[in-house]
Amino acid sequence: MTDINRAHFGQSVAAGRDELTGRLPWACGLLLLAVGLTGLGLRPRPAEFR
Repeated sequence: MTDINRAHFGQSVAAGRDELTGRLPWACGLLLLAVGLTGLGLRPRPAEFR
């Protein structure tokens, strides 16, 4: 019984890693885009206090 569970766990981990491998570059790219757009949006604010 333990071998069946271990095999199923191993297959599930492998499937999860395969699923995330394709999405990780997109997630990093979108995160960088959000940071950049936030910076552009906040840039005019300090000028109001000069």
